Amino acid sequence: MIASRDMITNMSDTDFLGMKEMNDPNMITAMKFFQILTLCTFIAMQDYFALIVSHMMKLTAQYGICKESCAALACCSFLDGTRDFEASEQLAHFAMILTEKLKAV
Repeated sequence: MIASRDMITNMSDTDFLGMKEMNDPNMITAMKFFQILTLCTFIAMQDYFALIVSHMMKLTAQYGICKESCAALACCSFLDGTRDFEASEQLAHFAMILTEKLKAV
């Protein structure tokens, strides 16, 4: 997760918003599934939460952005909040602007 996070947090707003959109239907389906799993693992199986978020971040970095990337960025921001506040803040910022761009609400 750190490699994907670092790649994304080192981008400018323009570079981040310029990332390609995810267009592989299998990857989009995987992201939707992982987003549901983040809720389940956060509530019931916290040991797996970071693993699921890590996969979502890797798919976002590798295949592009999608609506579910907003959740991945927000969850990753939450996980980084106590270790690296600046990276956490940047990820939260990207989650917000991506939500606006993709109208993911």
